[in-house]
Amino acid sequence: MIDATGQLAAPYQTMSQSRTLRCAAVLNANARGVNRKVHSTLLGILPAECVHMSRSEEEAEDIISTLLDSETDVIFAGGGDGTINQLINTLRRKLRDRGLPLMRGPLVGLLPLGTGNAMSNYFKVGNPYADVGRLASGAPLKVQPLRMMQWNDELFPFAGMGVDGAILNDYIDLKRKAAGTPLQPLCTGLSGYMISLWSRSIPRALNPRIPMPNMRMWNSGRRAYRVDGDGRRIQAFESGELMYEGRSLIAAASTILNYGFDLRLFPFADADATRFHVRMYSGKVIVPASRIHRIFDGTFQAKGLHDFLADSVRIEMDEPAPFQLAGDARGWRESLTLEMSDETVPVAVADIGAVH
Repeated sequence: MIDATGQLAAPYQTMSQSRTLRCAAVLNANARGVNRKVHSTLLGILPAECVHMSRSEEEAEDIISTLLDSETDVIFAGGGDGTINQLINTLRRKLRDRGLPLMRGPLVGLLPLGTGNAMSNYFKVGNPYADVGRLASGAPLKVQPLRMMQWNDELFPFAGMGVDGAILNDYIDLKRKAAGTPLQPLCTGLSGYMISLWSRSIPRALNPRIPMPNMRMWNSGRRAYRVDGDGRRIQAFESGELMYEGRSLIAAASTILNYGFDLRLFPFADADATRFHVRMYSGKVIVPASRIHRIFDGTFQAKGLHDFLADSVRIEMDEPAPFQLAGDARGWRESLTLEMSDETVPVAVADIGAVH
């Protein structure tokens, strides 16, 4: 599957298996879509010893160690983006302890059972059980590389400071307050995001007493670029140069096109394999209904939208702002350095057609 350098030789490789792959599933018991039905369905596809339920990070660590010892070929992460990201980083640590890079370990499979599912949307994963069954029965396999960024020695495909972190915090708080009440189903998933967005996040963003955060972003890597609405490079920044200064609702970066709910907020994430897409926005909070679809299809353009391609940036704010990493709230921060990682995650997808 992997060449001698530990890298995929092409954007993805398709191969027929000479043997049936040993597949396992690690389910996050706390994820929205994980329940008894999901568990029993997977038990109908995989042997019982290959279906694991994790209730904590410590439990996940032990499960992955066991799967590495049993030479598992594909580990499917069942949950949302945070669950997948946790599995990737746990797998990375365990492999590093054994002197191996990520590309030499098991392939990562995706079971979209969370709320946002940005990574699963990016790879066009549909039925959450289909790939498990196909790969476990020996179907041809695609290995698709997932490019990653890093912060504090942690890998992730997207992160942000500002309004996206605030929306996530609002949603988590709404979900916590609705837990165990008749409103719990309404306050979970996309409907919960919309309720928290319109009842909390947007009113706060529109409050004239709460100005947009003042942000500064420097290039801390090799040459970076500002790009226009068509992705053309219109300005270059050398290492150490200031790339942006001013008010902004958000400072977000990604190596994949999507945020949660298949929002294509990073249309230039695939434009350069060695850089990630950084997006700042200082425009209007309310987008006209006639233009909402442009946020989903990646064609949204507006005054105050600033797009960059970089492999390392340092972002500073005048005061702390909410921070999210791979869809998980990570508290508040005044500064942040994001870097492109030289490690790539091998994602397994059954060969049933084009990935994108």
